[in-house]
Amino acid sequence: TGTPRGVEVTHHNLAASTFARAPWYGEAPGRFLVTSSIGFDSSVVGVYWPLVDGGVVVMPDDDDVHDVDKIAALIDDRGITTTLMVPTLYRAILDRSAGSLSGVRTAIVAGEACPVALARDHARLLPGVALVNEYGPTEAAVWATAHRVERDDDPVPIGRPVPGVELVIVSADLQPAPDGVAGELWIGGAGVTPGYLDDSAATS
Repeated sequence: TGTPRGVEVTHHNLAASTFARAPWYGEAPGRFLVTSSIGFDSSVVGVYWPLVDGGVVVMPDDDDVHDVDKIAALIDDRGITTTLMVPTLYRAILDRSAGSLSGVRTAIVAGEACPVALARDHARLLPGVALVNEYGPTEAAVWATAHRVERDDDPVPIGRPVPGVELVIVSADLQPAPDGVAGELWIGGAGVTPGYLDDSAATS
């Protein structure tokens, strides 16, 4: 999308984002497999959520994270109960090693739109595993909405606000858009970050 820019995420933002997970999910994550680089925003989910709720953080080796079969084996061998990955990676694991996911309680997809076909295949192959579609930019401390995916979702929605988040869709004149009218999604709440590092123009 262009030149990367730093987002200033405060302790307060990260705490609000992390503590919103317990009431939304209703259970601790248990053994969480982190599939993204520690330098990528979504890694904070897999690091802080388990640690806050007494879980275990499992991080693959640098070489393993690029190998679908090794990730699938790690999920199986280490008894992973929760993980978050982009839908593309989840699709690859589901296609090649769905059996390795049978012990998972919750599979979270984020970072890309969740395809309808993925939702249907997940429901067919792993009916006992929850699939959650999360949405949220780095500027909102990783997540702002979430949806428990159903087999018949078409399209798969990004869901409703998670605890502590407010959403409004605004029209071109920056007024709340009427129901059914397309507009821009604005996010409010304790997870919204102060802005961009050394970039006052983008922040304003």
